[in-house]
Amino acid sequence: MRSTFFPSLLCILLLAGCQKNNAPQSKTKQTQGYPVTVKDNRGLPITIKQRPKRIVVAGTPLYTQIIEDLKAQTRIVGVTDSPNNPPQFKKLENIGRPWPLNLEKVLILKPDLILGTMGPYRAKLQKISNIPVFTGGKSQGGIESLTQIEALVRTLDRMLYGHTKRSTNLIKKRRGKLESLRRRLPKHKTKTVAIAYLPKAQGSRLYIVSERSPAHELLTMAGGKNIFAKTRGFAANVELLIRRDPDVIITDPRYIKHFKEHRALKTLKAIKHNQVYGIQAASYTSSRYHLAFRKLVHVLYPKLSVQGAGTTQ
Repeated sequence: MRSTFFPSLLCILLLAGCQKNNAPQSKTKQTQGYPVTVKDNRGLPITIKQRPKRIVVAGTPLYTQIIEDLKAQTRIVGVTDSPNNPPQFKKLENIGRPWPLNLEKVLILKPDLILGTMGPYRAKLQKISNIPVFTGGKSQGGIESLTQIEALVRTLDRMLYGHTKRSTNLIKKRRGKLESLRRRLPKHKTKTVAIAYLPKAQGSRLYIVSERSPAHELLTMAGGKNIFAKTRGFAANVELLIRRDPDVIITDPRYIKHFKEHRALKTLKAIKHNQVYGIQAASYTSSRYHLAFRKLVHVLYPKLSVQGAGTTQ
């Protein structure tokens, strides 16, 4: 069976940074009911006439995770094939890859709300059915910051419940956990960090995290300095990593071995001092971003006691 991890990684990186602007969401009263109208990633209005009961997640598992955090998981009837789906959803109907999207598998589930698909598949669904199709973020559906994640959480809350009470409480708790841990961090200690992915053993091409991403924001909040902050695009050559020689490398757990055994990287400080750590790429662009923050803090300050912050090394 062909692995879905690498395409999923590309989707995560694209999701985590492919726009330059983030228009503020319109403010609505928490008591607002149906019909509910929200704006999608194109700025177009999507109207939800009544509470959705059969939801198909046709895009990133971020939508599935948010729905679960908002306590509406029993309304999901289908999800795309992804290694990042929460385990409890793997028993649901699998509609296959998000691209190309199998429209027949989507429609046979008789959804009343479809989330996360774009391009020709969204256009076809809207042409042949009256089912609302929503994708958040901006432009290509990318998300660049924690604020944009929170905006998506609020929007889905409105779609699912007709108000934003649950999302307001959820975000308040998440931010509170971030701030509580941040207050405990040592002052004036900084490590240079590369958040990068090396899909091929002995490969020359890296996929990197720059400043327009939740991962960068969380890393900066934790006191780390992103060596790729100002690098354009999602890809770089390993030579750039060698020149910048970070104190720490953070990658997906699957790629730790690729870094440690790469012949050209053996002189790097992070390799020589065993400072290569694994944190799942999807954990940054997540409604549970506080968990990724814990892991980053644990990597940067291993002597600081952080509950539930296990990482792979």
